[in-house]
Amino acid sequence: MSSPHKRTSPLSVIWQPSQFDGILHYCGFDAEICEVLREARDEILADTNLRHLCEEAYEKLFPIGDRSSNSPPPLSAISGLGASLVYAIALLARTPFFKKEHGKRNIPLDITRETLSDLPRWMGTYRTEHQQWGLSESRWLTLHFSGALIALRCLQFEMATLEYPYRFLRHIPTNQVAAIFLEETPCDDEGFPMTDNNTWATSYHETPEYFESNAINSHHGHVNRFPTRFSKSEWKITLDPSEPILAIHIPAGSPLSHEAVDNAFQLAVPFFSKYYPDIPFRGMTCISWMMDPQLFHYLPLRRTSLTSHGNSP
Repeated sequence: MSSPHKRTSPLSVIWQPSQFDGILHYCGFDAEICEVLREARDEILADTNLRHLCEEAYEKLFPIGDRSSNSPPPLSAISGLGASLVYAIALLARTPFFKKEHGKRNIPLDITRETLSDLPRWMGTYRTEHQQWGLSESRWLTLHFSGALIALRCLQFEMATLEYPYRFLRHIPTNQVAAIFLEETPCDDEGFPMTDNNTWATSYHETPEYFESNAINSHHGHVNRFPTRFSKSEWKITLDPSEPILAIHIPAGSPLSHEAVDNAFQLAVPFFSKYYPDIPFRGMTCISWMMDPQLFHYLPLRRTSLTSHGNSP
């Protein structure tokens, strides 16, 4: 009787020095980062406990199906460079999958490397905060190493779906956009949803002739207390929950001038149309404190600067 096939560990690619060097070269990291990662990998490989921890970290970051694994022990309980970078090494083990996906779509290598540059960026943040190399943002970086996020100039675009109970409408004659609620959502007196001081709730009603719901005030960021009626002959649906979108993220240190942001958007539309034609993205979203309209009340002295230059406060 033949022995059952033994599945090769995804981490086998990082235990071979030549393959690990190939991964580092593909990612395009600078010499200092490469040397730090090689040292961390060597420490992990030489320590059975660290190697097991790295295996567990990979399974935690990239679970297969519904399989769940026990959480690895706290990294603070283990000292050394290998321990502090165990999640970084686990992420790098995913590179062959990422490389295959980008290769299949013929994505330019410079865009691939810009996307993966978030790993050394977060390693640098950890070093600034703790005076040693390490990584604490491993869960966020799974988006990069699973192929779900692309960096284009000053912005990052995550391939996601709309997760909020909003329907977006476009006014056919003027191209004006409106966002309405599709389900009952508690709001406070100021019109902000799901707070600790809810006093009223949104509503939704639809007939063959119109949509009727509470709309989001695009200038002030709150929900209008009284429903608005939108005629179906003048307003068309452009985006519903669970439809594919590009969720926009802002990397630390990115220039946010109007010109820089416009350049990123101008690249994004043709890029995703060319390299991801199989995913019909319906819109773009961004969740950031920098766009909160309440900032104009909290920072009145910066109002002119924010309006004129579009820079973060």
